[in-house]
Amino acid sequence: MLEREIIGVVWHEAGEQLFLLYRDGEPERLVSTEAVAARLAADVGLQVEVRSHGAVRWTRQGASTPEDP
Repeated sequence: MLEREIIGVVWHEAGEQLFLLYRDGEPERLVSTEAVAARLAADVGLQVEVRSHGAVRWTRQGASTPEDP
């Protein structure tokens, strides 16, 4: 199985939607809590980039990511 590199994680409170942003390919959408999203982001070395009402985005410092899904 080919492992894709996660370059960003976006979590939306509405519907507890979690988007995994990959270097190659389309984002993956899952259902998750914010705590699980934060743990996943930390596990792959991402840091909080943006925190707004109802949403959080984690990215690798200095990396560019596609726009939020």
